[in-house]
Amino acid sequence: MSDLLLVATDGGRAAANALRFAVAYAEAEDVGIEIVSVVEPLSELPMPLPHRDELEQAHARGVAERVREHLNEVVGPVDWPVHVRLGRPAPAICQAAVARGTRMVVLGLDPRRPETHTASVELLHLAEMPVYVARDPKLPRTAVVGIDFRPSSLRAAEEALHLVGPNGTLHLAHVQPSLDFPAASVWDWRGCYEGAVQTGFTKLTAQLQEMGAGEVRTHRRVGDAAVELLDLAEELHADLLAVGSDGYICNGRVVVGRVARRLIVEPPISLLATPVLTTVEGIVTNVSMAPVRREATALAS
Repeated sequence: MSDLLLVATDGGRAAANALRFAVAYAEAEDVGIEIVSVVEPLSELPMPLPHRDELEQAHARGVAERVREHLNEVVGPVDWPVHVRLGRPAPAICQAAVARGTRMVVLGLDPRRPETHTASVELLHLAEMPVYVARDPKLPRTAVVGIDFRPSSLRAAEEALHLVGPNGTLHLAHVQPSLDFPAASVWDWRGCYEGAVQTGFTKLTAQLQEMGAGEVRTHRRVGDAAVELLDLAEELHADLLAVGSDGYICNGRVVVGRVARRLIVEPPISLLATPVLTTVEGIVTNVSMAPVRREATALAS
């Protein structure tokens, strides 16, 4: 695993929590910190404009200076490298993260600036590494992890464990879709489904405990995944909600974008979004739902 955190900031005050979180995480995990800031092009017109390159370079230097001043104000004098990229924010941050071999990208967002919402959600979908939206400067101690048993959600559980540590609590939450089937059919399907979920939870809990997890609890809800996950996090007073960034899929709908938007616009807690890895060391990579699928096929026929 890489030993570098990349904090994305424009030097604004909303990034203070992200910077302080990065310091706390780096001290706990002994990782380095670098900064990336993105300057959007002054124009995309297909014709030369006088002094455009010089103006963009001057703007980039001004942003770098503002970021340095903010760093000094928030965390004191540090020698963290500051990278200023030219381009659209989400792709440019992703490119910088890949080039630097980053373990995790950390964001600090200003919910009063709507233009940052779309870029932030886009980053959650594009990034090849975990993205942490920091709403609190401290490391989380209680995390709700949305588990749909896809590899990205299993990775979310592993990354959440790294964050909360052995003294923290992981709440693994699976949201079952609501189905409009005849009553008898629903009961047949539901029993098979719940058995598969319980088997998956048992395997995943054992794997996490082998990796040093402290308290691991499991929860099953029925309904809209975005709503249920956020409600559970609020009920438990959790510090973090973790989901797979390729989507917690419930009833055919990708949820991560909806969860991310709600958290960015109405920021109750921090958000961790994790992409797929081809293998996730120490974690089961799949839970068979074949009995459920066969039952559903039989019902449909």
